[in-house]
Amino acid sequence: MKKTLCFALLLASSFACAAPIPKAIRASYSSLGMAIDKLDFAKFSSFFAPEFVNVDPDGKETKREEFLAGVKPLFDGATSAKHRERLLSATKKDDEVAVMFDLTLDLKGPKGVTHVHEVGTDYWKKIGGKWLFVRTVDTKFEVKAPTD
Repeated sequence: MKKTLCFALLLASSFACAAPIPKAIRASYSSLGMAIDKLDFAKFSSFFAPEFVNVDPDGKETKREEFLAGVKPLFDGATSAKHRERLLSATKKDDEVAVMFDLTLDLKGPKGVTHVHEVGTDYWKKIGGKWLFVRTVDTKFEVKAPTD
């Protein structure tokens, strides 16, 4: 019985506690959204910590520089952008806040509209006084380019 109780307490303590999405992170998402809608890649890039890693739905990890290099052509080829991001829930563990999200993004370009749909969890840490992404784990990532 004592072993079972100790195991249950250990297991319970390993789970993050549910928390509201901090106002500062909500504000960061708002600023990020404005950067996306204005196609401001420099501002967009500023939200990603140097150690940022993206994990795609297949489990492949991509470091910050490679990730941003893959996203930049979407910004460069667009003439306008419109995003919608729903923040679904948050959990806090130690100094990290995990936010589950559902993002849709339409990027209009010379060949039509590219539609992006991403669902996952962003992991934020306060670094140098600013909340930054340290990891994003996607459960869904789809890009539908316009057809010629």
